[in-house]
Amino acid sequence: MGAAQLDLLSVGRLHSRVTSLLAHRVIDSDRNGEIVTFPKEADLCLELGVSRTSLREAMKVLADKGMVEMKPKAGTRSKPRAEWRLLDPDILSWQAEVGADAQFLRDLCEVRLAIEPTAAGFAAVRATEEELARIEQCLEERRKLGVGARVGAVVGCRGQAIPEHDVEARDHDRERAGDRQDHGEKEPLPQPARPLHSME
Repeated sequence: MGAAQLDLLSVGRLHSRVTSLLAHRVIDSDRNGEIVTFPKEADLCLELGVSRTSLREAMKVLADKGMVEMKPKAGTRSKPRAEWRLLDPDILSWQAEVGADAQFLRDLCEVRLAIEPTAAGFAAVRATEEELARIEQCLEERRKLGVGARVGAVVGCRGQAIPEHDVEARDHDRERAGDRQDHGEKEPLPQPARPLHSME
């Protein structure tokens, strides 16, 4: 890897860290029922030790996800959770990193209950014999661990890490349900439970 590529990688990691740090601050404040009013740009750059360009890019990402609003002269403020793009993979990951609260877990349960039964139904109709056998194998592994029909256990609401075969089974369901974009390439839907994999 050349020096230029290393520089780009370093910049990308810095951007990701700054965005994550600011997102955590927004999430923490929202859970406390507070609105964050961020310091002036120069002061925030000094606090974080980053350039104005890095800070602006991070804030733009959060604004695009509905987490902050930037107004001339008024500065940058956080927005309430109801206005966030709650199924955005980054927002899901950031919430899990901060620590999943009861509302977060409850919302994930409701989303999965709304989407996955239909996807599983389509998968059952469209899957080949080989694919059905693989899905059945994943479900059997879940049954052995005693996480069969308990929604709380499936999404980690009981504080358990989500088994990889559960995610794999859902991936099979989504693939067989025809989860593809118009251009024909399979793009993964946001995985509400994936950020909870590492939670204990």
